[in-house]
Amino acid sequence: MVALVCLAFLFHLRSSLVAIVSLPIGVLVAFIVMHQQGINANIMSLGGIAIAIGAMVDAAIVMIENVHKHAEHEPLTDANRWEVIRRAAEELGAPLFFSLLIITVSFLPVFALEAQEGGCSRRSLSPRPMPWRQPRGCRSHWCRC
Repeated sequence: MVALVCLAFLFHLRSSLVAIVSLPIGVLVAFIVMHQQGINANIMSLGGIAIAIGAMVDAAIVMIENVHKHAEHEPLTDANRWEVIRRAAEELGAPLFFSLLIITVSFLPVFALEAQEGGCSRRSLSPRPMPWRQPRGCRSHWCRC
């Protein structure tokens, strides 16, 4: 899907190949690292991979657009192709890095969670309902009063 969007908006097949090649490699590397660290593919890790794919696609599209902008100003030849790409990458390298770093830092509190709370406190996960949420006459099988 990403390759089709790149192809539709940039009208350039090689640019869409960047997404076609980089996305599967990025996901494969993520699963290899998860396997090496003993992390299961649960809903939290798969959600993180989905967010990372989105960020990776966004950064790749911005970089490709910048290379195309530089190529419009200076036509690409075999002699200057890598120089134009290098200048375009230098122009956006630091801003893209720091934008992705901000996304990464915003997820650091997730690492403080234990087990599978997912942001819920232990008290709200207990099998006993909170006393202020249960009417006096109601006794369910969850209540051990």
